[in-house]
Amino acid sequence: MKIPYRVMKTHIKTYDRPLILKAGDRLSVGERDSHWRAWVWCTHDSGISGWVPEILLRHGPGFHAEITTDYDGTELSVHVGESVWGLKILGGWVWCQNASGKEGWVPLENLAHDPS
Repeated sequence: MKIPYRVMKTHIKTYDRPLILKAGDRLSVGERDSHWRAWVWCTHDSGISGWVPEILLRHGPGFHAEITTDYDGTELSVHVGESVWGLKILGGWVWCQNASGKEGWVPLENLAHDPS
């Protein structure tokens, strides 16, 4: 279900090379984010790293895990006043789609529900 949001605070994407995973990919798991406690820093066997919602991980021995579903770590840059559609929420972030069809993660705290 698409939920309409209005951007209340600008968010600029942090990473140019997002972590994009397929279900079953193996990861090394590192630190937990200090602000977004549901997210952990992960590194894929390819060497690319990024934040992943821990709920999507099946932990193995040591600091290793497997992603349980396809995952795209792309962030979406948005600006105050912009309208976006929220497609899913994980760990305080919303997977959004903007008017031009681009998609990516935006912090929920930067958005307000837009019933209009």
